[in-house]
Amino acid sequence: MTKPLIVSMMLGLALLGSACHTTKSRAVCDQDVERLKTSIRETAIYFEALPAELHAANEVLKDCESRVRDCQGEAWFERLTQLRYQQSDIRSRFSRAVELYEQETCFSYAANDRLNPPNPTTYQGYFNNFEKADLEVNRLIGAFRPHVS
Repeated sequence: MTKPLIVSMMLGLALLGSACHTTKSRAVCDQDVERLKTSIRETAIYFEALPAELHAANEVLKDCESRVRDCQGEAWFERLTQLRYQQSDIRSRFSRAVELYEQETCFSYAANDRLNPPNPTTYQGYFNNFEKADLEVNRLIGAFRPHVS
C-alpha cells in the first residue's frame, strides 16, 4: 500500500518539476522577444544589402571571365569569404534567438500583457533566405577561386 503511494508522490513531484519548465517569467519572455526583434532587424538589414553585393560580385565575375577588363577576382574572393562568415554569424544569432523564444511558454504574457512578439511567419521565411544566400555566396566563391593567385 505504501509503495504505490510513494510512486504516485514521486510521479507527482516529477510532473510538478516538468511543469515549471514549461513556463517562463514575464521578464524572460520580454527579453526573448526583444532578442528576437533585434535579430530580425539585423537579419533584415543584411538581406537588404546582400542583393547589391551579389550583383556587384556577378558583374566583376563577368569581367574576369571575359578577360577584357581588369579582374578583381582576388579582392572579391576575399570579400565573399568575409560575407560568408558574416552571414554565418548573423544566422547563428538569428537561429539562437528563434530557439530561445518559445511562443508556447510566453503565450499568456503575449495574450494578456501585450508582449507583442513577432508573428512566426515574419521570421520563419528568413531560414529559406539563408539557404538561398548560402548557395549563391558559395557559388560565387567557387567561381572566383580560379582567379585568385
